[in-house]
This record gives sequence, C-alpha cells and structure tokens, in this order.
Amino acid sequence: MAGFIDPQLFRLSCAIKGLELKQKTGLMLTRGATNSKLMAIISEFTGRRYKRNEVTRAIEDGKAFKDVSRQVSELISQQPDLSLDEAIKVITARQVVTQ
Repeated sequence: MAGFIDPQLFRLSCAIKGLELKQKTGLMLTRGATNSKLMAIISEFTGRRYKRNEVTRAIEDGKAFKDVSRQVSELISQQPDLSLDEAIKVITARQVVTQ
C-alpha cells in the first residue's frame, strides 16, 4: 500500500510534471497553468525566483527539493525523536559523503 503523500509535495510534483510536459511536448496541463505560474509554485518551495528562460533549472531545483524533503520525512518517521534541523543535517552529510 502506498504511503501518505503530503499535499504540498503533491502540488510541487504537479508543477514539475507540468513544466516537463510543456518542455517535452508543448502541451499545457490546463489553460491557466502557464510556465510562470508553475515556476512560481516551485519558487515557493525553493526560495529562488526563476526567469522565463530558466525552466530546466526550476525543474532540477524542484526535483532536488522533493527528494530531500522525502528523505527527511522518511528519516523522521524512522527516528521520531529527531528534530527537523537534525534530520536535515543528517541528509546533507549523507549527500556530501556520496558525492
């Protein structure tokens, strides 16, 4: 059975997939889902503003944020006594070691 999906991460995933769909095929999710609106959703999570020509950067940043937040939530579910800051430090240390 699939686990619980955070609604905000689902929103981020839809924005990423919408940009990928537009970039690969030229199709839009819906008339209101423009590139600028989808990149604004991603920038809510990453804290970085994207220009019109930075679609691939927005997709990469969104995927990276989603992966890290998924790892943090898994780590916190495994070790409930861990604080959010400590979990982020552990994930960051893991990424430094693997690189």
